[in-house]
Amino acid sequence: MQDCRLTGLPAALFRALTPAAEREEVLQDLAAEFSGRARREGRLAARLWLWRQLIGSLPALARRSWWRGWTGFEPGASRLRPGGFAMESWIMDLRYSARRLLSRPNYTVLAVLTLALGVGGTAATFSIVRTLLLDPLPVAHEEQVGVLWFDGSWTQQEFLHFRPTFPGFQAMAAYMHGDQTLDQPGQPLRLVRGITVSAELFDVLGARAFLGRTFQAGDDVQGEAPAAVISYGLWQELGGDRSLVGRQLRLGGTARTVVGVMPPGFWFPSPTIRVWTAASLNPEDRVGNWTLVGRVAPGASVERMEGPLQALAAALGRRFTYGPQWDKTRSPAITPLREFLVGDVRTALLATLAAMGLILLIACVNVAALMLGQLNGRGTELAVRTALGAGRQRLVQQLVLESLLVGALAGAAGA
Repeated sequence: MQDCRLTGLPAALFRALTPAAEREEVLQDLAAEFSGRARREGRLAARLWLWRQLIGSLPALARRSWWRGWTGFEPGASRLRPGGFAMESWIMDLRYSARRLLSRPNYTVLAVLTLALGVGGTAATFSIVRTLLLDPLPVAHEEQVGVLWFDGSWTQQEFLHFRPTFPGFQAMAAYMHGDQTLDQPGQPLRLVRGITVSAELFDVLGARAFLGRTFQAGDDVQGEAPAAVISYGLWQELGGDRSLVGRQLRLGGTARTVVGVMPPGFWFPSPTIRVWTAASLNPEDRVGNWTLVGRVAPGASVERMEGPLQALAAALGRRFTYGPQWDKTRSPAITPLREFLVGDVRTALLATLAAMGLILLIACVNVAALMLGQLNGRGTELAVRTALGAGRQRLVQQLVLESLLVGALAGAAGA
């Protein structure tokens, strides 16, 4: 029976789903079988058989259509063009590229390691630059937080004298750098970066604990039980057990109760700080090694604090006596928090990032030279592939896939 004898919806679906290169042959075979069954069993039985063939063939036809990248409903687009970009040609070239790289281990290892060094160094440097210069600080409304002049030289006595009310400030906190030794049973002693702080620090920063709580009034009073807040990273290193909150860690030779764990991504004043310990403030202590960080009153800004700072300097002059070298009543100022944290390292960070970018560029040039050297030795191979029918587009596709595979391996190694 001729192809025209196949009518109705089954015939239309077969026409639409069958690839153009095979459509006529398939339809003629179906028509012949349909005609024979119609003579032997009747047209109704033949029609039911045709529907069963269609339903049974649909999954395979759809899968094949997807595999070749056909639309399935536009016969002109379903023709497989030699050297084209059908899905199987990409997979074939990807396998060939992998085999070729495996067959030349010296070239592959050298190219991957060269790129990995450039990618890894640049990525590591950029992550630091992003954390310090681009990402928002882990501080609520950072524009309202600043550091007082003479940082690192304030005394506990000065801080405690003004603690009830710092002119123009909503809250003020003091901190001092002091790394701690972490002593755990059965494990070697380790050094942990940390700072000693007054109870107001986390309130000034607007930070909340991930587990437990931050310091509260009374935690920094002499005679109170020593307390500590740890970073999320240190908590993970210690097992990530929620029951750690409320237990004691031996820090700096002192058993301190862990009252809280800070959330992931929080850091202050440096990303390397792992533990914050509550100070034991002494109103008679005159050792000047503390830094004061404050949050301005609502409606005020760090840039417009000249009046309150002058009032604070005048109050300092009335209460304390200073020598010429350490006269804190002169030139009172406040530095925005971000500028204080990264001001000294901004130029160095950007210079390092630029240097790493240059190293990455040099690595790319070296790998490009290696690839050109390989290409010069592949003239015979490319000529044979061209003679076998591979077009320019197919040759470029294979070379691009090989380069992408090298780049992917280098990216994974440098991550």
